[in-house]
Amino acid sequence: MNAKYIDATGVMAPHYTRPKTRGTPITGTTSQAEPKRLSGGKRDLETASKTDVLNPVPGSAVDPTRGCPPAKKQKITYLLPNQCMEEGHFYIVLGEDIDVSTERFKILSLLGQGTFGKVVEAWDRKYKIHCAVKIVRNIPKYTRDADVERKYMERVRTADPDDNYCFMKILRYFMNDAKHMCIVMPKYGPCLLDHIQKEGPFNHRNLAEIVYQAGVALDFFHTKMNLMHTDLKPENMLLESDAVEPDPITGRNRPKSCKIRICDLGGCCDERHSKSAIVSTRHYRSPEVILGMGWMYATDMWSMGCIIHELSTGKLLYDK
Repeated sequence: MNAKYIDATGVMAPHYTRPKTRGTPITGTTSQAEPKRLSGGKRDLETASKTDVLNPVPGSAVDPTRGCPPAKKQKITYLLPNQCMEEGHFYIVLGEDIDVSTERFKILSLLGQGTFGKVVEAWDRKYKIHCAVKIVRNIPKYTRDADVERKYMERVRTADPDDNYCFMKILRYFMNDAKHMCIVMPKYGPCLLDHIQKEGPFNHRNLAEIVYQAGVALDFFHTKMNLMHTDLKPENMLLESDAVEPDPITGRNRPKSCKIRICDLGGCCDERHSKSAIVSTRHYRSPEVILGMGWMYATDMWSMGCIIHELSTGKLLYDK
């Protein structure tokens, strides 16, 4: 059947005769020429693979990357110089995990270090919060002391479930792959000593807030729990926040919030302690401890008196 076609320009195209047998040459061409593919014609696999163009749509069935797991981010770590390298200390590498097997706590910074071990700021990948982790030296003596501190912190948390008193509360604890006892606590601001060294002594209003909180907490500690702290000092009292604001009277920075936390319960004891034991840091040690006359709850109150003088003046009461 002959047909006439008009192209897009309006010019009548020459007619042609459709071949009766598929694959026969079109009229006007030689037998050696390759037949032109018409609409509805079939192609072999080789021709289709050469001519087809794949346009992948992200997330669709033709997306070649669909189903592939995302590329794992490269871990960035930093070596931390000037840290204590004595026997049993955990070596801090910023960006590494405290416990490699669980990969839960990522080290962000070093908050402090001492004879017992180190305290780091860490990111809890499970609960998505910042926390402080005390990493104790893996020496039996310090591990036993840390276990005692852990038990006292759990007792305080049980006795004060509503967090009415300003003692540090334990969140959890674990032993990492290197056999270091790790105690996880909330992350708070700087200690009172760091604040007065940087910003100067507290004004009377802020000092009154701090003393009131500490007094209420110690009353609960002594009367309800029958425990003594025995190591009260500005280093063991933390501000809950590091936010400051200018004082309109003195011009120095003062904390926006004077809420505090009393930490380091490793030296706690009850009434069954040894009367001749030496407790408290030297500058905050009560006379009965120095003279070996036996001591009880009053030793904490003597330490608080020394602390109040230091926070108000910026100087130690007994510096010799």
